[in-house]
This record gives sequence, structure tokens and C-alpha cells, in this order.
Amino acid sequence: VQINCISTGIFLYEVYKLLSIKLAEQIVLQTKEKLHHNINVISTDGVILASRDQDRIDCIHEGALQVISSGKPVYIDETAAKQLQNSKPGVNLPIHFHEQMIGVIGITGEPESLREIGSLVQLTTEMIVHQVLSESQSEWQRKNGDFIFKALIDHSPIDADMMERIQKLPFLMKGPYQIILLRSISEVHHQLSLQLENMLYRKASLFGQTDLHEYYIFLCGEQQQIMPQLQKLQQKFQLSIGVGPAVDELEQLPFSYASTKTALTYSTSNRITYFQDIE
Repeated sequence: VQINCISTGIFLYEVYKLLSIKLAEQIVLQTKEKLHHNINVISTDGVILASRDQDRIDCIHEGALQVISSGKPVYIDETAAKQLQNSKPGVNLPIHFHEQMIGVIGITGEPESLREIGSLVQLTTEMIVHQVLSESQSEWQRKNGDFIFKALIDHSPIDADMMERIQKLPFLMKGPYQIILLRSISEVHHQLSLQLENMLYRKASLFGQTDLHEYYIFLCGEQQQIMPQLQKLQQKFQLSIGVGPAVDELEQLPFSYASTKTALTYSTSNRITYFQDIE
């Protein structure tokens, strides 16, 4: 089975095209300590989501609407501020995420004096947005991967909803498929998860936990090169590791998982156990 991936950037934009109030408040909080100006974070609808000036929250900011319309910074002097609803002198700058405008950052003050500092605030804001939304996306992808894996090993039908979830994976899902199970003896959950994440970064694979001490790796395509890395992890964390048979069809994954569980049962902390060796 081959599934074509949709663009990650488009998906991120569709999920996060509106700034949340929580994120807007976080931006204001992280900038107010170092900036002696009022900060407004404004949605793509022109609504002020967060501000040091609480009275302006939920108001429509006409200056920001001009930014949203043009995609360019808008500088507002005293004269222009009188002609724009809920606007004060200052600068309003677009907030971008994956080259898409997701909001506006406004800084109140004398516009000419804010030109240099405005660029720094814009950069800082976009860095905060990227960090928060990327972490949220990573968490969503992890949960989506867990759902797909557990559904596939439980004989769930590959219907339209499942196909949509598979299409949102950041890699092409194609066979052969192989499942690896790891069981830890000691409390090493955070360190082991981080090591697995680094090991499988940008590989066509899913990984997660099936229970408190057991981890799964679901490989798509030929990836024998990770076995030496698994051996190093086994020595470092004293892991039991079971490797199931490779299968060509997603429908065969319940059998592959059961076989991997059997291999794990016979595994020790000093060698990787393959199902075909104990079958």
C-alpha cells in the first residue's frame, strides 16, 4: 500500500491559521518584561487577542486590518491614529508561520523610533510562535501515530478516516512493514524516548509506548541500518528487544505484532531476539 503525503506546511497552516488567546497572552508575557511599550497581539480577523492594555482586548484594530490586507507593516502616526478605529500611534507587523500570516503584532509608541525595535519584536514573536506550534504539532503527530499503530494491530478496517490519518504522516507509508518491541527494566522513560526520537528522526517510522515499560517501533520500508543502533541502546539501557517478521501488507500487522510479542518474551538484555530464530 502506498499513500501520498500532503504538504506538512499546508497542514500546519490549516490547523494553526488562527492564533489562540493562550499563545497571544504568552507572546505579550514574554515581551513585556524587556520592552517598555504596550504590545498587542491581533488575530487575522483584526481582533485584539492579548494586550498589556486590558481595555483593548476583543476590540477590532483597524491598523492591523490594513496589515492583514496588504501583508506589509503599517506605521501609524498621531494623525492616522485619529482616523482608524481602536488604533494608537505605533507600528503593526505581520506574524508569519511557515510563510503564512497568522496574526499581527502591534507596538504602541512613536512610529519612527520603533522601526528598528519593531523588527526585533517581530522576529522574537515568530520564534515564540514557531516553538509553541511546532511542539503542538509534534504532540499531535505522536498521538496520530499511536492511534494508527494501535488501530492497525487491532484489525481495525483501513477506511476513509484511517486513510486520512495515514496521509497526514510526515512520510510515505509503504512496505515491507516491521515491528520491534523494547522492554525496559529500569526507570529510563524520558532518556529512552529522547534516544529513540533522535535515532528515528526523518525515518519512515512510528514509535511510542504500548504500556509503562514497553515501547514499539513500526518501520516502513527496508531499514536494517537501525539494528546496530538498537544494539547500542540495548547495552546502554539494559533493554529486552524483540523483532517481528517483515510483512508486505498492512492487514498482516496483527500477525506481525503477535509474533513480535513472542520474540520479546524470549528476549534477554544482552541480545536482540528475532521471531524467526525462536519460531
